[in-house]
Amino acid sequence: MCDELEQPIEQSAIEQFARDGVVVLRNVIPKSWVERMAPALALLADDIRPVRGHAAEPGSFIADTVIWQVINDFRDFAWYSPAARIAAALMRSKRINFYHDQLFIKPPHCVVRTPWHHDITFWPLEGEQICTIWLPTDTVEVASGGVEFVAGSHLWGKRFKAVRPDNLSYMLSTEFEDPPDIDSDRSHYNIVSWTLNPGDVLVFDARTLHGASGNLKGDPRRAFATRWVGDDVRYMPRAATVRFPWKHDVRPGEPLSGPLFPQILPEPIAQERYQRSRGPVHKNPELVREIRNDYQAAEAQLRSQ
Repeated sequence: MCDELEQPIEQSAIEQFARDGVVVLRNVIPKSWVERMAPALALLADDIRPVRGHAAEPGSFIADTVIWQVINDFRDFAWYSPAARIAAALMRSKRINFYHDQLFIKPPHCVVRTPWHHDITFWPLEGEQICTIWLPTDTVEVASGGVEFVAGSHLWGKRFKAVRPDNLSYMLSTEFEDPPDIDSDRSHYNIVSWTLNPGDVLVFDARTLHGASGNLKGDPRRAFATRWVGDDVRYMPRAATVRFPWKHDVRPGEPLSGPLFPQILPEPIAQERYQRSRGPVHKNPELVREIRNDYQAAEAQLRSQ
Protein backbone atom coordinates (compact mmCIF):
# COMPACT_ATOMS: atom_id res chain seq x y z
CA MET A 1 0.00 0.00 0.00
CA CYS A 2 1.28 3.51 -0.75
CA ASP A 3 2.58 5.72 2.05
CA GLU A 4 0.18 7.92 3.95
CA LEU A 5 0.66 11.67 3.63
CA GLU A 6 2.57 13.14 6.55
CA GLN A 7 0.17 16.10 6.49
CA PRO A 8 -3.27 16.19 4.80
CA ILE A 9 -3.62 18.34 1.69
CA GLU A 10 -5.14 21.64 2.75
CA GLN A 11 -8.51 22.66 1.36
CA SER A 12 -6.96 25.86 -0.02
CA ALA A 13 -4.59 23.77 -2.17
CA ILE A 14 -7.48 21.67 -3.48
CA GLU A 15 -9.38 24.83 -4.39
CA GLN A 16 -6.31 26.37 -6.06
CA PHE A 17 -5.77 23.24 -8.14
CA ALA A 18 -9.39 23.37 -9.32
CA ARG A 19 -9.19 27.11 -10.08
CA ASP A 20 -5.69 27.45 -11.57
CA GLY A 21 -4.97 23.94 -12.83
CA VAL A 22 -1.66 23.94 -10.93
CA VAL A 23 -0.50 24.07 -7.33
CA VAL A 24 2.81 23.76 -5.50
CA LEU A 25 2.98 21.57 -2.40
CA ARG A 26 5.92 22.13 -0.06
CA ASN A 27 7.85 19.27 1.58
CA VAL A 28 5.15 16.77 0.68
CA ILE A 29 7.51 14.03 -0.54
CA PRO A 30 9.47 12.58 2.38
CA LYS A 31 13.24 13.01 2.43
CA SER A 32 13.71 9.23 2.18
CA TRP A 33 12.04 9.19 -1.24
CA VAL A 34 13.99 12.21 -2.50
CA GLU A 35 17.26 10.62 -1.39
CA ARG A 36 16.31 7.44 -3.23
CA MET A 37 15.18 9.06 -6.48
CA ALA A 38 17.99 11.63 -6.85
CA PRO A 39 20.81 9.14 -7.55
CA ALA A 40 18.48 7.05 -9.72
CA LEU A 41 17.84 10.07 -11.95
CA ALA A 42 21.53 10.98 -12.05
CA LEU A 43 22.50 7.46 -13.19
CA LEU A 44 19.87 7.44 -15.92
CA ALA A 45 21.14 10.69 -17.44
CA ASP A 46 24.10 8.92 -19.08
CA ASP A 47 21.99 6.15 -20.58
CA ILE A 48 19.18 7.89 -22.46
CA ARG A 49 18.94 9.93 -25.59
CA PRO A 50 19.04 13.73 -25.75
CA VAL A 51 16.21 15.68 -27.34
CA ARG A 52 17.44 18.70 -29.27
CA GLY A 53 15.38 21.70 -30.20
CA HIS A 54 17.69 22.36 -33.16
CA ALA A 55 20.66 20.47 -34.54
CA ALA A 56 23.00 23.43 -34.10
CA GLU A 57 22.27 23.90 -30.44
CA PRO A 58 25.06 22.76 -28.12
CA GLY A 59 22.82 22.01 -25.12
CA SER A 60 20.76 18.84 -24.85
CA PHE A 61 17.45 18.24 -23.14
CA ILE A 62 17.47 14.66 -21.84
CA ALA A 63 14.19 12.77 -21.58
CA ASP A 64 12.88 9.26 -21.13
CA THR A 65 9.54 7.69 -20.29
CA VAL A 66 7.90 4.55 -18.80
CA ILE A 67 11.01 4.05 -16.66
CA TRP A 68 9.04 2.28 -13.93
CA GLN A 69 8.67 -0.81 -16.10
CA VAL A 70 12.40 -1.57 -15.97
CA ILE A 71 13.93 0.16 -12.91
CA ASN A 72 12.75 -0.77 -9.44
CA ASP A 73 13.27 2.64 -7.79
CA PHE A 74 10.76 4.16 -10.18
CA ARG A 75 8.41 1.19 -9.86
CA ASP A 76 8.42 1.53 -6.09
CA PHE A 77 7.77 5.27 -6.26
CA ALA A 78 4.59 4.56 -8.23
CA TRP A 79 3.39 1.82 -5.89
CA TYR A 80 4.52 2.98 -2.48
CA SER A 81 5.25 6.73 -2.34
CA PRO A 82 2.46 9.12 -1.22
CA ALA A 83 2.12 10.47 -4.80
CA ALA A 84 -1.12 8.60 -5.51
CA ARG A 85 -2.67 10.08 -2.36
CA ILE A 86 -1.71 13.57 -3.52
CA ALA A 87 -3.42 12.94 -6.86
CA ALA A 88 -6.53 11.54 -5.16
CA ALA A 89 -6.87 14.51 -2.82
CA LEU A 90 -6.40 17.21 -5.47
CA MET A 91 -8.53 15.55 -8.15
CA ARG A 92 -11.15 14.48 -5.58
CA SER A 93 -11.09 10.97 -6.99
CA LYS A 94 -11.69 7.69 -5.14
CA ARG A 95 -9.85 5.62 -7.71
CA ILE A 96 -6.30 6.44 -8.86
CA ASN A 97 -4.45 4.58 -11.61
CA PHE A 98 -0.84 5.13 -12.54
CA TYR A 99 -0.53 6.18 -16.19
CA HIS A 100 3.22 6.53 -16.74
CA ASP A 101 6.35 8.39 -15.70
CA GLN A 102 8.84 10.66 -17.42
CA LEU A 103 12.34 11.89 -16.67
CA PHE A 104 13.34 15.44 -17.65
CA ILE A 105 16.94 16.63 -17.29
CA LYS A 106 18.23 20.00 -18.45
CA PRO A 107 21.99 19.94 -17.93
CA PRO A 108 23.89 23.13 -17.05
CA HIS A 109 23.56 25.72 -19.84
CA CYS A 110 21.04 23.63 -21.78
CA VAL A 111 19.66 25.92 -24.46
CA VAL A 112 16.58 23.91 -25.39
CA ARG A 113 13.31 25.53 -24.39
CA THR A 114 10.23 23.48 -23.58
CA PRO A 115 7.56 25.11 -25.78
CA TRP A 116 4.17 26.11 -24.42
CA HIS A 117 1.86 23.10 -24.58
CA HIS A 118 -0.59 21.06 -22.60
CA ASP A 119 -0.33 17.34 -22.10
CA ILE A 120 -3.85 16.15 -22.86
CA THR A 121 -3.35 16.06 -26.64
CA PHE A 122 -0.25 13.86 -26.31
CA TRP A 123 -2.20 11.09 -24.65
CA PRO A 124 -4.96 8.69 -25.75
CA LEU A 125 -7.14 9.69 -22.82
CA GLU A 126 -10.42 11.48 -22.24
CA GLY A 127 -11.58 12.89 -18.92
CA GLU A 128 -10.87 15.72 -16.52
CA GLN A 129 -9.14 13.84 -13.71
CA ILE A 130 -5.65 13.61 -15.20
CA CYS A 131 -2.69 15.19 -13.44
CA THR A 132 1.09 15.27 -13.29
CA ILE A 133 3.15 15.30 -10.11
CA TRP A 134 6.49 16.94 -10.97
CA LEU A 135 9.22 16.20 -8.43
CA PRO A 136 12.58 17.98 -8.73
CA THR A 137 15.67 16.50 -7.13
CA ASP A 138 17.53 19.81 -7.43
CA THR A 139 16.62 23.35 -6.44
CA VAL A 140 14.77 24.76 -9.45
CA GLU A 141 13.94 28.33 -10.46
CA VAL A 142 12.71 29.86 -13.70
CA ALA A 143 16.26 30.64 -14.86
CA SER A 144 17.30 27.00 -14.46
CA GLY A 145 14.34 25.73 -16.47
CA GLY A 146 11.60 25.87 -13.86
CA VAL A 147 8.16 25.27 -15.35
CA GLU A 148 5.81 28.21 -15.94
CA PHE A 149 2.04 27.80 -16.20
CA VAL A 150 -0.88 29.79 -17.57
CA ALA A 151 -3.17 29.66 -14.55
CA GLY A 152 -6.75 28.78 -15.43
CA SER A 153 -5.97 27.62 -18.98
CA HIS A 154 -7.34 24.15 -18.19
CA LEU A 155 -10.79 25.74 -18.14
CA TRP A 156 -10.57 27.32 -21.61
CA GLY A 157 -12.24 24.30 -23.25
CA LYS A 158 -9.62 24.19 -26.03
CA ARG A 159 -7.22 21.56 -27.34
CA PHE A 160 -3.88 22.50 -28.87
CA LYS A 161 -1.40 20.61 -31.02
CA ALA A 162 1.08 18.47 -29.12
CA VAL A 163 4.19 20.61 -29.59
CA ARG A 164 7.49 18.98 -28.57
CA PRO A 165 11.08 20.27 -28.25
CA ASP A 166 12.18 18.01 -31.14
CA ASN A 167 9.25 19.17 -33.32
CA LEU A 168 8.26 15.64 -34.34
CA SER A 169 5.78 16.42 -37.07
CA TYR A 170 3.78 13.24 -36.44
CA MET A 171 2.50 14.79 -33.22
CA LEU A 172 1.36 17.87 -35.14
CA SER A 173 -0.80 16.04 -37.69
CA THR A 174 -4.13 16.86 -36.10
CA GLU A 175 -6.94 19.33 -36.59
CA PHE A 176 -6.17 20.99 -33.25
CA GLU A 177 -5.11 24.63 -33.37
CA ASP A 178 -1.59 25.77 -32.57
CA PRO A 179 -0.89 26.76 -28.96
CA PRO A 180 -1.13 30.51 -28.42
CA ASP A 181 2.07 32.53 -28.63
CA ILE A 182 2.23 33.19 -24.90
CA ASP A 183 5.61 34.91 -24.98
CA SER A 184 4.50 37.52 -27.51
CA ASP A 185 2.35 39.18 -24.85
CA ARG A 186 2.98 37.63 -21.45
CA SER A 187 1.07 40.41 -19.71
CA HIS A 188 -2.13 39.10 -21.31
CA TYR A 189 -1.90 35.84 -19.35
CA ASN A 190 -1.77 34.91 -15.68
CA ILE A 191 1.64 33.21 -15.74
CA VAL A 192 2.73 31.57 -12.49
CA SER A 193 5.89 29.77 -11.39
CA TRP A 194 7.70 28.86 -8.20
CA THR A 195 11.18 28.19 -6.91
CA LEU A 196 11.22 24.56 -5.79
CA ASN A 197 13.43 22.54 -3.49
CA PRO A 198 13.76 18.76 -3.30
CA GLY A 199 10.66 17.44 -1.55
CA ASP A 200 8.41 20.09 -3.10
CA VAL A 201 6.18 19.11 -6.00
CA LEU A 202 4.20 20.81 -8.74
CA VAL A 203 0.85 19.19 -9.44
CA PHE A 204 -0.90 20.26 -12.64
CA ASP A 205 -3.90 19.35 -14.72
CA ALA A 206 -3.23 17.72 -18.12
CA ARG A 207 -5.12 20.60 -19.77
CA THR A 208 -2.99 23.40 -18.22
CA LEU A 209 -0.66 25.20 -20.62
CA HIS A 210 2.96 25.16 -19.47
CA GLY A 211 6.48 25.67 -20.76
CA ALA A 212 10.03 26.26 -19.57
CA SER A 213 13.19 28.05 -20.59
CA GLY A 214 16.52 26.36 -21.08
CA ASN A 215 18.79 26.00 -18.09
CA LEU A 216 20.82 29.19 -17.80
CA LYS A 217 22.49 28.07 -14.59
CA GLY A 218 25.61 26.04 -13.86
CA ASP A 219 23.82 23.18 -12.11
CA PRO A 220 21.57 20.50 -13.63
CA ARG A 221 17.79 20.66 -13.48
CA ARG A 222 16.54 17.13 -12.87
CA ALA A 223 12.90 16.26 -12.40
CA PHE A 224 10.79 13.13 -12.29
CA ALA A 225 7.18 13.42 -13.45
CA THR A 226 4.49 10.85 -12.67
CA ARG A 227 1.10 10.86 -14.40
CA TRP A 228 -2.11 9.85 -12.63
CA VAL A 229 -5.73 9.36 -13.69
CA GLY A 230 -8.96 9.32 -11.71
CA ASP A 231 -12.53 8.05 -11.82
CA ASP A 232 -13.74 9.74 -15.01
CA VAL A 233 -10.83 8.91 -17.34
CA ARG A 234 -11.26 6.58 -20.30
CA TYR A 235 -8.85 5.19 -22.87
CA MET A 236 -9.53 6.95 -26.20
CA PRO A 237 -6.82 6.35 -28.83
CA ARG A 238 -6.75 8.75 -31.75
CA ALA A 239 -4.33 9.97 -34.39
CA ALA A 240 -1.06 11.59 -33.28
CA THR A 241 -0.97 10.43 -29.68
CA VAL A 242 1.86 8.72 -27.82
CA ARG A 243 1.88 4.94 -28.04
CA PHE A 244 3.67 2.75 -25.53
CA PRO A 245 5.58 -0.32 -26.80
CA TRP A 246 4.03 -2.57 -24.15
CA LYS A 247 0.90 -4.62 -24.78
CA HIS A 248 -2.30 -3.99 -22.89
CA ASP A 249 -5.91 -5.10 -23.16
CA VAL A 250 -7.70 -1.79 -22.50
CA ARG A 251 -10.31 -1.10 -25.18
CA PRO A 252 -11.51 2.33 -26.32
CA GLY A 253 -14.01 3.79 -23.86
CA GLU A 254 -12.81 1.69 -20.94
CA PRO A 255 -11.11 2.91 -17.73
CA LEU A 256 -7.39 2.27 -17.53
CA SER A 257 -6.52 -1.04 -15.92
CA GLY A 258 -4.11 -3.94 -16.07
CA PRO A 259 -0.37 -4.27 -15.42
CA LEU A 260 0.59 -1.33 -17.65
CA PHE A 261 -1.88 1.09 -15.97
CA PRO A 262 -2.22 -0.32 -12.45
CA GLN A 263 -4.72 0.80 -9.84
CA ILE A 264 -2.96 2.23 -6.79
CA LEU A 265 -5.98 3.49 -4.83
CA PRO A 266 -8.22 2.64 -3.10
CA GLU A 267 -5.91 -0.37 -3.03
CA PRO A 268 -3.70 -2.21 -5.51
CA ILE A 269 -5.00 -5.19 -7.45
CA ALA A 270 -2.80 -8.23 -6.93
CA GLN A 271 -3.03 -9.44 -10.52
CA GLU A 272 -1.93 -6.06 -11.85
CA ARG A 273 1.10 -5.93 -9.56
CA TYR A 274 2.20 -9.51 -10.13
CA GLN A 275 3.79 -9.09 -13.56
CA ARG A 276 6.05 -6.22 -12.55
CA SER A 277 6.97 -7.89 -9.26
CA ARG A 278 8.61 -10.71 -11.23
CA GLY A 279 11.22 -8.33 -12.68
CA PRO A 280 11.69 -5.72 -15.40
CA VAL A 281 9.14 -5.70 -18.20
CA HIS A 282 10.96 -4.71 -21.39
CA LYS A 283 9.47 -3.23 -24.54
CA ASN A 284 7.68 -5.58 -26.90
CA PRO A 285 9.86 -5.88 -30.05
CA GLU A 286 6.88 -6.33 -32.37
CA LEU A 287 5.19 -3.22 -31.01
CA VAL A 288 8.44 -1.25 -31.25
CA ARG A 289 8.67 -2.06 -34.96
CA GLU A 290 4.99 -1.36 -35.55
CA ILE A 291 5.12 2.01 -33.81
CA ARG A 292 8.33 3.00 -35.58
CA ASN A 293 6.87 2.08 -38.97
CA ASP A 294 3.65 3.98 -38.25
CA TYR A 295 5.57 7.08 -37.18
CA GLN A 296 7.86 6.94 -40.20
CA ALA A 297 4.89 6.54 -42.55
CA ALA A 298 3.13 9.49 -40.97
CA GLU A 299 6.27 11.62 -41.19
CA ALA A 300 6.74 10.71 -44.87
CA GLN A 301 3.14 11.55 -45.68
CA LEU A 302 3.44 14.93 -44.00
CA ARG A 303 6.65 15.74 -45.87
CA SER A 304 4.96 14.91 -49.17
CA GLN A 305 2.08 17.33 -48.62
